[in-house]
Amino acid sequence: MEETYNLKAFILSREPFRENDSRISVYSFERGRLDLAARGARKLSSKLSGHIEPLSLAGIMAVRGKQFDYVGSAVVEKSFTRIKNNLAKTMTAGRVAAVVDQAVKNHEPDEAIFAWLAKFLDFLDNTDKGDRINHAYFLAGLLGLTGHAPELCHCRLCGKKIAPTGNFFSPAAGGVIGQECQASARGAKKISESAIKVLRLAAAADLGWLEKIRLAPAASEEIEGLMEDFFRYHI
Repeated sequence: MEETYNLKAFILSREPFRENDSRISVYSFERGRLDLAARGARKLSSKLSGHIEPLSLAGIMAVRGKQFDYVGSAVVEKSFTRIKNNLAKTMTAGRVAAVVDQAVKNHEPDEAIFAWLAKFLDFLDNTDKGDRINHAYFLAGLLGLTGHAPELCHCRLCGKKIAPTGNFFSPAAGGVIGQECQASARGAKKISESAIKVLRLAAAADLGWLEKIRLAPAASEEIEGLMEDFFRYHI
């Protein structure tokens, strides 16, 4: 008999594979990130196709294969329709899924990362909050959970507690840089007081604060840019 195993998994991406098949990337509670083939999923008559759409949470029965494992059956548990019916939310969720796909290693489950992704998608499905700060907040929380959180309280070069204002941020140095050390930090950019406060909250992976935060568009753009730079450097 073929060996099977069950997964509770977020569908991160889906792409054509062979003539009538698809290949999906999933992040599962039980086994972490996996690539699975979905046989016949591109056929018009496929009953499987609607259950493996990206940005969905599905219960999957996977089958062990010689070359690759494949989806034996799948049932959508949560489709996040309010995300999929909103272009800005869809773009944010898609970027988040791509980040998880890139940042986590295959076959290494992490309950905290799975819970963070689940909480974030639930939040995004129900919020009216803008997408820039949402994406930045998710990145900061994920960096914290993977052990790559930037230092946000003390200067990374001298170790002194930073002043409220006049600070810089350097991915190469690993976080904030005090004004006195700025000249010695490679690629340092100015960071505002509000950005530091928001990133400290985000690093704790607590979405309760995100609904309360009110930022000007320029501040959201600043925070997103800093987190994207940091993520690209460290992941």
